[in-house]
Amino acid sequence: MIKWLPFNFQNIERIQISIVDWLHDYILIFLIFLLVLIRRLLFSLRRNKIILIKFFEAPFLEFLWTAIPGLVLVFVGVPSLSILYSIESTNFFNLSMKIIGNQWYWSYDYRDFQDVGFDSYLKPLENLRRNEPRLLETDNVVVLPHLSSLRLVISSSDVLHSWALPSIGLKADANPGRLNILFINRFDTCGVFYGQCSEICGANHSFIPISLEVCPFSNFSVWLKIF
Repeated sequence: MIKWLPFNFQNIERIQISIVDWLHDYILIFLIFLLVLIRRLLFSLRRNKIILIKFFEAPFLEFLWTAIPGLVLVFVGVPSLSILYSIESTNFFNLSMKIIGNQWYWSYDYRDFQDVGFDSYLKPLENLRRNEPRLLETDNVVVLPHLSSLRLVISSSDVLHSWALPSIGLKADANPGRLNILFINRFDTCGVFYGQCSEICGANHSFIPISLEVCPFSNFSVWLKIF
């Protein structure tokens, strides 16, 4: 979970998303370099009162200030597109789950099993146990198997919502009348992960949390027998 005044992102719990974290640091290097370079040029132009006539018509200089930004875009765009393709290119999955956003709760339906579905509401403060986070814990926790390929089909029944769990790199808009699909190759670790609706969907936007538990497949099979 995210802590107060974090210096970086939440702890990454999936190997695929750790590559996205690396991409963020990689792009940040270019931003710092450009900031220092532009700042240095601005100070130099402010102090220098000598006008060089030969710079008024300098084809090589014009080529440089066109080619250098183009190279920066190439160095940023190539790894971005390759990482995006590696995350989205998944056609095989073992389990499919449908997620519906409502005001102010989520509905989950395990499409591969009959009569396995429930609504997930915010857990009241008086029912919270020790170490359960406020405004993030739900009365019904979503349970998914470890090391399994998954497909999440996301939609909404009323207004725009957004199903987001930052620590495992999942986020998709829930649009009424449309389906968005998330593919998950696998979860690398077991545990409980928390998220919230990241779309400003109304007055009670902050009271529509997400709690997801990833467990071994044997425990997942036992959980299914409850229904």
